[in-house]
Amino acid sequence: MRSVPTTPCPYASSGAEHAARPATGRRIVHVSDLHFGSPGVAERVGPLLAAVAALEPTIVAVSGDITRRAAPAEFRQARDFLDRLGVPFVVVPGNHDVPLAPWIRFRRRHARFLAHVVDHLDPFFTDGDVAVAGIDTSRSFAIDGGRARRRALASLGARFRDVPSDAFRVVVAHHPFTRPPGQRMAVVAQKSRRALRAFDALFVDAVLTGHRHESVVTRSSVVVGGASRSYLLVQAGTATTARGRRTERDMNSFLVLDVERADVTCSRHVLHDDGHFRLDRTEAHPRAGRRAG
Repeated sequence: MRSVPTTPCPYASSGAEHAARPATGRRIVHVSDLHFGSPGVAERVGPLLAAVAALEPTIVAVSGDITRRAAPAEFRQARDFLDRLGVPFVVVPGNHDVPLAPWIRFRRRHARFLAHVVDHLDPFFTDGDVAVAGIDTSRSFAIDGGRARRRALASLGARFRDVPSDAFRVVVAHHPFTRPPGQRMAVVAQKSRRALRAFDALFVDAVLTGHRHESVVTRSSVVVGGASRSYLLVQAGTATTARGRRTERDMNSFLVLDVERADVTCSRHVLHDDGHFRLDRTEAHPRAGRRAG
């Protein structure tokens, strides 16, 4: 576990472990790639739960790969973690949550996820100010890759249909739909262009993903050619495993989105050697709004 120095930010006092919850607006905690069953995860769950509790989020978004090998015991550990959050959550499966055994993988790939974690694959939460919808991008025919399916994207439209026009709309998925800036070789989910068009049409404000074990926050206008709206693309690192990658090698992190009427503050929280997650960096972005451009 590599310690990372804390960077001062506008709303954190010196030495603060977490930012105060905004007086107005909503707070989304985004965790990913928990990989229950992997070495060291059990030791990191306590600090993660403590950090989330201190942040008092409106909702926690869990963007897949909650297990290491999709074993029933691992799914039960994941469900126990979700229950201990004590706040609403949206969780979706990742590629690691699909068993490798072909008689399960190709016939009932989500049977264990549905039996032990949640009983649906189209999670949705809204309080009128934020609306968070999850979609499944995992595949039976690929060990690592993902796919944006027409049915999943259509279900987003149904779930967002009655959401107020000024609500902050969030999609949660495991596989990223774009390459991070400067990473031309990064693999994206199949049919990503289809997904990005749907996100534009549905006036999505943020897309939360994981998979790559590295935190990256960017905007569609930066990485999507011809984007008509500039919404957030938020990729979380791994919160509990020792498999952080690239700029987050040997690190554990999660992200927070503080949603206000005009802007969104994104912050990264990193696990330090003393066993505590601390606020590491922040960046503010204007909300995308409903109009193109």
